[in-house]
Amino acid sequence: PTFNTVTKDNQVLRETWHSKPPAFNAIHPRVKERVLGLVDELATRHAKSPAFGGITFHLTKCQLLQLGGLEVSYDDWTIQEFQKDTGTKLPIASQDPERFRKRHDWLLVNTKDRWLQWRCAKIADYYCEAARILRSNRADLELVLSLWAPSVAVPEVRKRWEQGERLVVQNREGGVDPT
Repeated sequence: PTFNTVTKDNQVLRETWHSKPPAFNAIHPRVKERVLGLVDELATRHAKSPAFGGITFHLTKCQLLQLGGLEVSYDDWTIQEFQKDTGTKLPIASQDPERFRKRHDWLLVNTKDRWLQWRCAKIADYYCEAARILRSNRADLELVLSLWAPSVAVPEVRKRWEQGERLVVQNREGGVDPT
């Protein structure tokens, strides 16, 4: 099982760049363990300093702090977790070489709202754990989320925005529900 994101086009992402999906699956335990370990290290090291007020997660599409968009992650681990947590069973063979595309298509046609809600809940749990770690080191430490709304400089994002779609929709697709 990989902790990398897997695209709807059957590609395991190993690198990323601005306006592209993240290479790492933010909700995978190995990724969360590393990030939360860094949060704990920073909080432990700096909690006694009055200048330290907490940590900011700068959320851009390519960061490992969110899922990035609906083009990822259709990997085996994520889908197993979704099925276990929601009771939703996808009618796609687990060894089908085209399973990632089929999962994407089936989820968006049959249970898109549940898929989005589940992803957002997983990311919210992740952020709550980071905040808990901070506050366990000092009660007034804060986790700040700097939500860099999808950039209207990116042509496909701009087109959706110009057609009247609210940017919050695209944030939810990445697993972050700012409402």
